[in-house]
Amino acid sequence: RPRAIELLHEVGIPQPEAKVGAYPFQLSGGQQQRVMIAMAIACEPKLLIADEPTTALDVSIQKQILDLIADLQQRRRMSVLFITHDLAVVGEIADHVVVMRDGGIREQGPVKQIFEAPQDSYTQALLLCRPQLARRPRRLPVIDDFLDGAPICAQDIPERSRGLRGDEPIVLEVRHLGKSFYSRAGLFGKKEFKAVSDASFKLARGKTLGLVGESGSGKTTVALTMMRLHEASSGEVLFEGKDLLAMPPGAAMRYKRRIQIVFQNPYSSLNPRF
Repeated sequence: RPRAIELLHEVGIPQPEAKVGAYPFQLSGGQQQRVMIAMAIACEPKLLIADEPTTALDVSIQKQILDLIADLQQRRRMSVLFITHDLAVVGEIADHVVVMRDGGIREQGPVKQIFEAPQDSYTQALLLCRPQLARRPRRLPVIDDFLDGAPICAQDIPERSRGLRGDEPIVLEVRHLGKSFYSRAGLFGKKEFKAVSDASFKLARGKTLGLVGESGSGKTTVALTMMRLHEASSGEVLFEGKDLLAMPPGAAMRYKRRIQIVFQNPYSSLNPRF
């Protein structure tokens, strides 16, 4: 147990003496990833194979995990085989790059050579497919666009319209949504944790609203509370003018077919018995 606590401390878990007894669902995604890294380095390996260790994490937590792996690598003199589809991560952390497709190696070399002067057509296509922040095309270019012999120009793809006119019908309006969780404090007391506090926004029909924030900021809790998978502490969720939170269960059931959710973690949404 002291060794486990020491390892959790080494990978940056806050209050490791308390967290060593936590279940996975009591940890954030970034903390779960740190625990996995602690397990991997427990036997002080010379080679660490990291298979997509940051895919499900937001960019700030991703940076923390990458910095942690780099720090552990330097202190323990480990070699790291980093498996990823994220070109930005490769460009930041790798010394040498191997590009694979269909089970074979298409190109390999120092990271500077691969990113600045790629020789293989597949590597070139990968780099050309990276989304541009300055444009909003109707579709993102894909690898096949650049492998068909007549590479397209990204500028040839028409742009999508951005923003609102102001007269679009509102399909969803969230007003002052709040969700608190409570834990036991002492013998009879309880401690409140405000996961969502006074969240309000509108979503127009046919448009996309981005809910952005770091891990643990309350994004998923907002979605689950809107769906009544969590019981709201306060607020309203108006879907086509009807408050979903105020409906009795029978009335709310009619809206289940009309509002669907894709969960972040497949292990939370797929039945493990099937």
